Amino acid sequence: MNVDVAKVREIADSLVTSAEELRGGQTAMHHCRFGPAHTGAQYADAGRRIDDGLVRVSELLTHWHGATEFTAATLRAMVDRIVAEDEESATTIGRAVR
Repeated sequence: MNVDVAKVREIADSLVTSAEELRGGQTAMHHCRFGPAHTGAQYADAGRRIDDGLVRVSELLTHWHGATEFTAATLRAMVDRIVAEDEESATTIGRAVR
């Protein structure tokens, strides 16, 4: 089966961008740079995009490789661990995927 490399890159970029925005929302809330409503909405939107992307990645991995162990929940735990680490972690993983 052919793998759509461009689609994988698009999904990976979206996940990394959302992880970076999620971290940015946390930083903004920590430093009170924006009003709580603005950062709360930003934070929630980034979280939704991460979750949507994880479902898509999980479906693609299952479809292409029969890799059923990569559920959206498993992938979410991986992203949560990345977001919890320093800012360079999300960027490093994004570059490795590209």
